[in-house]
Amino acid sequence: MKDETSPFKTMQFSGITFQVINRDQAQEIIGELTDFNDEKIYDVFEDKWRFPDFQDNSCFLLAEDDVETDTFLMDYSTEEYPDVFILGFIFKRNLTVHKVISSYDTDNSPAFIVIGKTTVPNITLFGNVHYIGSGLDCDSLLGKYNHGELFVKGETNATLVYSDDMRMHFENFRSVQAIINKQHPEISILFKVSDQNGTITTLENFMPSSHKLSDIVKDNYIEYSQDYYKDVFNSTYYDAFKTGISLIDPDKKELCEYANFRTQFIDSITFLEDTDDAKKDGFLFIEEDNCKYSFQSFTHDEKMYKEISSELENFDLRMRVLLCVNTNEITVVMEYLDEAGNSKYQFYESEKAAGVVFCAVKYAVLETFEILKASVFDTAIEDRNTNGHGLSLIDLKKVIDSQIVQNSETDGINFEIGNAEISINKTGVDSDGNETGNSIYVSHPDHTLFFKIIEDSPFVLFLEKETDEFRHIKKDSPAEIVEFYKEIWTKIVNEVEQFDQDIANRLTLEDFTAQFDHHELPQDLKKLYEIEHIYGAENLSQCFCLSSIDKTGLKTYSYDAAFYDSFIEFASANGSGSTYAYWLIDNDLNNCPIVVFGDEGGIYVVAENTKELIHLLTLGTEISVNHDGASFYELEDDEEEPPYRQEYLDWVKKNFNLEPVSDKKAVQILAEAKKKYQKKLNEFLEKFGIETNDEAEEIVLDNVSKKEKSDKYAFQKIEGEKIEFKDFNFKLAVIQILMYEKELITPKFDLYEFVDLYGQREIDIEEEGYDFIPEVTAYFENLEIDSAFAEHVTEIIQDGGDDIYLEMCRFWDGEDDIFNIKSSKDFVNFKNITKVELFYDQDDTLSNELRNMGIHVEN
Repeated sequence: MKDETSPFKTMQFSGITFQVINRDQAQEIIGELTDFNDEKIYDVFEDKWRFPDFQDNSCFLLAEDDVETDTFLMDYSTEEYPDVFILGFIFKRNLTVHKVISSYDTDNSPAFIVIGKTTVPNITLFGNVHYIGSGLDCDSLLGKYNHGELFVKGETNATLVYSDDMRMHFENFRSVQAIINKQHPEISILFKVSDQNGTITTLENFMPSSHKLSDIVKDNYIEYSQDYYKDVFNSTYYDAFKTGISLIDPDKKELCEYANFRTQFIDSITFLEDTDDAKKDGFLFIEEDNCKYSFQSFTHDEKMYKEISSELENFDLRMRVLLCVNTNEITVVMEYLDEAGNSKYQFYESEKAAGVVFCAVKYAVLETFEILKASVFDTAIEDRNTNGHGLSLIDLKKVIDSQIVQNSETDGINFEIGNAEISINKTGVDSDGNETGNSIYVSHPDHTLFFKIIEDSPFVLFLEKETDEFRHIKKDSPAEIVEFYKEIWTKIVNEVEQFDQDIANRLTLEDFTAQFDHHELPQDLKKLYEIEHIYGAENLSQCFCLSSIDKTGLKTYSYDAAFYDSFIEFASANGSGSTYAYWLIDNDLNNCPIVVFGDEGGIYVVAENTKELIHLLTLGTEISVNHDGASFYELEDDEEEPPYRQEYLDWVKKNFNLEPVSDKKAVQILAEAKKKYQKKLNEFLEKFGIETNDEAEEIVLDNVSKKEKSDKYAFQKIEGEKIEFKDFNFKLAVIQILMYEKELITPKFDLYEFVDLYGQREIDIEEEGYDFIPEVTAYFENLEIDSAFAEHVTEIIQDGGDDIYLEMCRFWDGEDDIFNIKSSKDFVNFKNITKVELFYDQDDTLSNELRNMGIHVEN
């Protein structure tokens, strides 16, 4: 380990002046702190994971006296001291914070150590071992996952203690209204128990949840998790939490205090004892996930009891509530068990007993009732509520209403499970106002299934091969159909839940935006974030992933802030570590080029703006970057496309009216961006001693030669008055005269030249020339014709050999009516037309209209 000296004597952090001390000095102060088994908590020399020894300028910050501050947001460094690495904060006396103490949203955290008492409305910790030595007063305490642990000695006063997979140890709950474990119990407390001889022993035991979040927290801060099957905090709670606002809902006081528990418990007993199984066997019992749930009636000391019980085997803990039928008394019991499952010691009180321990028992028993109820209820009503197939409306709606389906840009989503193709379609309305979708279609080589919600009833059908008709799946349907249905449904549920979990874990817009500081996010980048948030990172284009990226990578090039503050990295560019970044040559990011930082070296401009990068991503492949340049490679025939590339292509077309980028167009985008900015970029990089490659003059797509872009066929707005055409075929006849015969309109359109210069996609004339090519049609539709040219058109003579028709449809055989003029309305703008020869006029309607206008007509 490096010899450490304190880089400064004092340092300001969060408005507090700390002494800066080294590892040896810190160990002298905290090395003797112990847990509740008298084991030492801290060894800042041996615990190198929490207190790394490879960081330069590592130190602890020490406050000797009482401290009072507004907000305390822990981090490893500050803007003023960016090169310092803070291992921990040590407060030798009391700490009072008016809003929040937080180590939220960092990968790990400095240690938080208060020898005295801590007073704060809101506190959230994780990522290290934290210690509070003389009590904690707070409104909400949240412990978050990432190998964190907390010890609180003295008395704890809190409205809510919440653990999201973080161990939390408490000496004494003086006043705690609710404890909630997001998963299994992670919160423990010291209990003093006495044996039959009166010997008192202090033991540390796990505490289960006493409530669910919706019993105590404001509804706008919570959501229901399909993964944990319980309430969890949503993504918005922290914005309020960090300002010191209470998450607790005072209107939920009765829920929190279980004010109606007697009624709830007696109703539960009444329901369970009336079930067929309870009448037959005298009890109900379920065992799952190392938990035992039961209801029973029994006699003890000539009194009748009815009991609901919940046992957590992994924690040797049993909670039960008993109703004495003879006295109508309710007793609440928490028991810790020995290895044989017998009661080792217990706490019991009447139903009116206050305290978080007995709230935990009440919560467990009411939860047990719901589990037992579901087990008998589902069996009894399955046929009635599922039309005999066993799938409930709730379960089917849960899949169709999932985030991945509802957020889809199209009618739903499609994916594969083995040989089965799955299509989940969200609810829609067709042009006639009829409901569509709300269904799942499964196509398998051996079986076809159709799931559909009709008038709030779930239907599951299979395709009977013999009759080629759909039949309802029921218990007596063919065994292989029922087996396939159950198997594929489970896999569909798992797949959709995984999709939604991926969405939940995706980068939030708030986190993504934070790295842009005062720069406003370009609208095009916001759109790209939205589509990626729906379909997931690396699912639109190979290895492309919008990210929140700190300056660590940039600092490997130069520690000069003038360098690394001139770029904002915002996305991964390939699978080996290259990144895309804005080069900040303007305050408006819309005017900033995009560069790629190569994982093997090389920094190159790749796009003039965000829209061009979005277009490049339609190629579907990752970029390759090294000292010689940047290039893309084409997808091989046997190479798998990104899962949602087609959805991305549709989105790009819809939002930007861009076709998938062609090889030539990709070259043009890269080459033009480089031509415009690369020399300036190289000059900038060289100021910081960064090596550049002046010989890399060409950025090429593998095996594709560069071709200069031409504006020859770009849209040209005329200066005069534009003629508005009603009949496109009449416009084509006029173009034949003005462009090909009189050459008044330029350029003279040449199909092969147009295709050669067109860069947004590859157009294959041999394949597409038998019909209208959309881009060619669009060119002529958008072509503006000056009204001053109208006088030069004196006759319309349609001929199958006219240039315009072969340019529009190269292999047109003249056997159909696709170019027939159908309306006389445009002739009013061409006063000098005296003669017309039409391809065909079926009933002479058009011919007669033109004759009435004084025009000679021949068919």
